[in-house]
Amino acid sequence: MKNKATLITLLILFVFCNIGKARLFVVDDLLKTVERSGRELAAGKTRKGIRNRLNAAIKNNPQSTYLELAKNLVIDLSTSIETTANSKYNTPLLDTTLPFHFIACSANWTSPLKQFTKKHPRDPMTAILSRDRSVIGSLLPQLSDRSPTRSYYSTERMPKIPRVCDMALLAIEFHSKCRFNSYASSGTLFHELPIEKRNKMIHHIERWWSENKGKSIAAGIRSQLPYTDFYGKVWIAKNLANLRGKEQKSNRKYSIEILRTLVLKNRGHAAACAAETLAELDDYSAVDIFYSRWKQLLNKPVKNSDSSYVVFYLTDYGTRRDWELLHTLAKREIEQGVVAGNARIWPALVNCNKAKTSLFAIPGLALALTQTRISGSRSFKSVRSQAFSYADLAVEYLQKLTKIDFGYRRDSSVKKRTAAIQKAQDWWNSKGSKQYTFDNIEAIMKKMANKASYKK
Repeated sequence: MKNKATLITLLILFVFCNIGKARLFVVDDLLKTVERSGRELAAGKTRKGIRNRLNAAIKNNPQSTYLELAKNLVIDLSTSIETTANSKYNTPLLDTTLPFHFIACSANWTSPLKQFTKKHPRDPMTAILSRDRSVIGSLLPQLSDRSPTRSYYSTERMPKIPRVCDMALLAIEFHSKCRFNSYASSGTLFHELPIEKRNKMIHHIERWWSENKGKSIAAGIRSQLPYTDFYGKVWIAKNLANLRGKEQKSNRKYSIEILRTLVLKNRGHAAACAAETLAELDDYSAVDIFYSRWKQLLNKPVKNSDSSYVVFYLTDYGTRRDWELLHTLAKREIEQGVVAGNARIWPALVNCNKAKTSLFAIPGLALALTQTRISGSRSFKSVRSQAFSYADLAVEYLQKLTKIDFGYRRDSSVKKRTAAIQKAQDWWNSKGSKQYTFDNIEAIMKKMANKASYKK
């Protein structure tokens, strides 16, 4: 998946950026007030006014599930109000409006981060991120500051109002290219951790900085690797591999070894995540690892199938061998009646990136022509909302790959779409299955490649 976000980035974005989607919890008046507080902070309203309205909401909703959340926000607001009244107090991060996920997702100057700093040159985070690594020392004291910033955002799980300590930690991670808090696996901000865990992490970061401030960024990364979780290791290893300088080759080699080990020691989504990062570094060794694992599934019950993310990886980077194995496993799933919600392979062959572009996808798409159970809805142009199945997607992609018009139009009536699906099934049973064997597909693709090479 070159030129695409890696699975780890997608995961972080999912945790932090699901704005406006259906909630997974009950919304009450107190939660609405907490959300309003965040929006008002972001808009620059006074902390005193926000605190007063929040206190009134707490009084009116004593049985709310979100009582602790609201009370903690009041405490943090009160502390910041009292402390900022002292003229000697200086916490520039108090008024940052930088969206948390712009920096939580990367230790580099990604496009959204660049755009924000260009548009907001006076934002406190802009100044901090523009400095060099030595700024970490001045950020350490702010790891204990729970003053609410103006960087509010809402998620599926809970409205988030990052504190000064959250943004300070992000800045430290940005400059060090290390990961100290497990955002990806937990979705928990630093200030939300139990106080014992926060203090332990602060002491660890202080010790880490004391030992590494005079060393290279690469040395700091290597020293932190043993202390972070799986997703932290993937994130750190990628940063290490992308460092430039005299040790670039050795850093890259070390990172690749770390990532290969993570693939070998993990399964499912985690293994695929490490494999995707390896692919970004032009290392595709995970293809053989996954092929060997999945080949063993031929002798095991279908329920033991691994994660669909592995299917996505193999279809992105695999060869005929891998597609053929996946087709065999997908066929077994369908023959045993495993429906989309429980199947790992046949739905992924329809949903993978190459389903619209690779001829190797054709046999798998043909399998899905039988899967007419409604699986979702979609909207487009003249049709407001239309139910569809995997068979709908399969025939649509088959038309594109084979250049055969089965009469399928996504905005047609159910009757016409069903007729097109049946026409595709009839074609596959009578001609397609003989024309698009894996041997024939490979020969066609070689011929196409030779023709393209000749034109060049």
